Amino acid sequence: MIRARDVVRPLSTTLIHSSAVLALLAAPPARADLDAGLAALDRRDYVTAVRTLVEATNTGDPRAAATLADIHERGLGVPRDHEQSLRWRQLAAEQGDAESAFRIGIRFARGDGVRRDEMAARDWYRKAATRGHPAAQLELSKLLGAAGATDADARESATWF
Repeated sequence: MIRARDVVRPLSTTLIHSSAVLALLAAPPARADLDAGLAALDRRDYVTAVRTLVEATNTGDPRAAATLADIHERGLGVPRDHEQSLRWRQLAAEQGDAESAFRIGIRFARGDGVRRDEMAARDWYRKAATRGHPAAQLELSKLLGAAGATDADARESATWF
């Protein structure tokens, strides 16, 4: 399981000002404020946004981790970093965010920034599908019903479809 503390250290390799990184690493666990992080992001105050959103992930808020994934995926105030984006996305998915699980499934299905892996895509789609994500249910159904599918896969495909 990826925890916020496992991904804070790689943030120091970004172009965020070093004093902001030191403040981020030294910050004691605080009550998360997702709204404050999103407001900072809207103001393009990326240092504050990242710091506040990291704090929010420490309280288990999957929306904060998903937003951090988006920040790294799009390069908002930090260099674009697909690996870092994937780590935050996995944290969000592990904290219950179905959209993040679905988006990881897409990455593995397409080989987008990762080695293409149909089994991993199935696993991530299944996690999102069981949380009620309609697009994940459809994609999982397609993968399970592909040519050469076993009888069990075909039955499961029909269930998700």
